[in-house]
Amino acid sequence: MNDTLTSAENELLGARLDAALSRRDTAASLIDIGAVRAGARRRQVYRRIGAGFAAVALLAGGVTLVAQRRTDRSMTAATPPAAPGPVAIAAVAGLPATFGEPTALWGSVGGQPYNVVLPRIDVWTSTTRSVVVRTFPEAQPDTVAPDVSLATATTAAPGDADGPSEGAIEQLAADQWVKYLSPDGDRGTNVVIRGADKPAAIVLFDALREIDGVLTPPDDFALSEHLDALPASTPAGWGTQIEYSHHGAKVWVSTFQQATTPGSPAAINQYGTGSLHTIGGRAVVEADPRYPDGSLRPGRSVTWLDDSGLVISVHSNAPFDDSVIEQVELISQSDYQAMAAGVSARLATKPQLATANVAGQWLRLRGVADDVVACIGSGSTEQCSADLDSSAQTGSDGPIAGTMDAIVDGHWVVFGYYQLGDFVPNVAADRYSTPDGTLLPIVTRERDGFLWYVIAVPDDVNVITAAPTNNAGGVVGQIARPLVIGALG
Repeated sequence: MNDTLTSAENELLGARLDAALSRRDTAASLIDIGAVRAGARRRQVYRRIGAGFAAVALLAGGVTLVAQRRTDRSMTAATPPAAPGPVAIAAVAGLPATFGEPTALWGSVGGQPYNVVLPRIDVWTSTTRSVVVRTFPEAQPDTVAPDVSLATATTAAPGDADGPSEGAIEQLAADQWVKYLSPDGDRGTNVVIRGADKPAAIVLFDALREIDGVLTPPDDFALSEHLDALPASTPAGWGTQIEYSHHGAKVWVSTFQQATTPGSPAAINQYGTGSLHTIGGRAVVEADPRYPDGSLRPGRSVTWLDDSGLVISVHSNAPFDDSVIEQVELISQSDYQAMAAGVSARLATKPQLATANVAGQWLRLRGVADDVVACIGSGSTEQCSADLDSSAQTGSDGPIAGTMDAIVDGHWVVFGYYQLGDFVPNVAADRYSTPDGTLLPIVTRERDGFLWYVIAVPDDVNVITAAPTNNAGGVVGQIARPLVIGALG
């Protein structure tokens, strides 16, 4: 690592990471859409990599940030082949127009790896009690924090010792408890007990025994559900997210495909832990949103398995009541795209802040320094999206910067911008590659006080890998073809 970054550069990297982490607790401390879509960000020196798509941070990483001066360099983008056909997805979860105005959307066709091991799940039942054993058969990639950071629980009060297991037990709800175990170094197991008071839970935890490498409850429990573990290379399915502004808070509604058998109830346990209860006739898993170090953060996160087999989550940076969950409805793909177009048209009315034509693509920033949106195209073809990762959006004093992607005239385009100052990143030296290792040309241009760049992705590619070599941060890991214009990093 290069330790010579200026404070402004370091603040930018930290702001971009914090913005990404703030959107990663999407699925009741289960998998976070944001992590799957954008990968991880690192802050120089501090290695602030945490857990995420939130059971497990879907983090790709290991990029060393090296400070460089920009070299004048530009490449000619190849003419893309014929556009592919439209991608069909199942219904998307959203909220009615009466709830609030959508402010940003995200969506991808999927295909990028989870980059984390999803655990083996064994669900055992006995009358009104159940035991969920989540077993990780192999260590997580070294960029993933321990699963304990997903805990939704409240630890016992000091001095409240009811037995030898008390210190390791955390409370999820009045009759629900979790215990985290690490029987084999980097590997780990956590066990959730539901339907028991604290003394009974302690007895049951102590009665667990290992059979064939898996913790098992006493003989009066019967195995009701089982799912095999999934490797980190397991591809994610398509996913969407809609952001709403509601009484001064942000509410995110996410929809994604299960990594396992569609419709399997046990799969909800594969992504993380939480309290299980019923809201509006839906069995939901609820977790307190958490920072990567496991500490509580403001808000609420609720996830459930829809009858359609899709996983839906509602997450906010502020508390919300159960009526929000009850209002969630499924909309068609065409309605989702129309919603994105409506948001884009509204943002396109903001005043122009800066613009450049790069590789035949008109790029624009609209708004003012503390409220920036990024756009691509011109006239009736202009698409705009709020850049949720720009330093202006996160309260940083650093430069305005961001990476976006969109489908333009049927072709996938990644584009970005960096406000010029004393430091100029060598964006042209970054590496964006296809699955076969082919490096994609990066076309750059300086104009209106910004460094702009464009990467055209071949139409027969649905997933690319980003590995920035400059110290301006940015997207790291796999990126999947978008369904609508959105922010990456």
